[in-house]
Amino acid sequence: MKKIVFKVGLACFLAFVSTNTFAMENNKEVTIASKSETKTVTFKVFGNCGMCKKTIEESLKDVKGVDNANWNVDSKMMEVTFNEDKISLDEIKKIIQTDAPD
Repeated sequence: MKKIVFKVGLACFLAFVSTNTFAMENNKEVTIASKSETKTVTFKVFGNCGMCKKTIEESLKDVKGVDNANWNVDSKMMEVTFNEDKISLDEIKKIIQTDAPD
């Protein structure tokens, strides 16, 4: 009788552990998926002409985490698509400010 109770208990324990491990693995996948998402933000950047546009957009060209940068000369609005896990919006603004012509 003790062997049967032990085997049933062991089987239940193994079933619980394998189910819990599966749930954890699925949860990790969801977390990883949400970390790789990008965000698009629009904000004002002052400049005057096409040369400013080139300078502003190229300042973010090779920055890790920035997928797209587009500045509109007429509205002075900058649209940036980036991965928040790789770079923050504040860092992006500092890069643009640092590379801006005096």
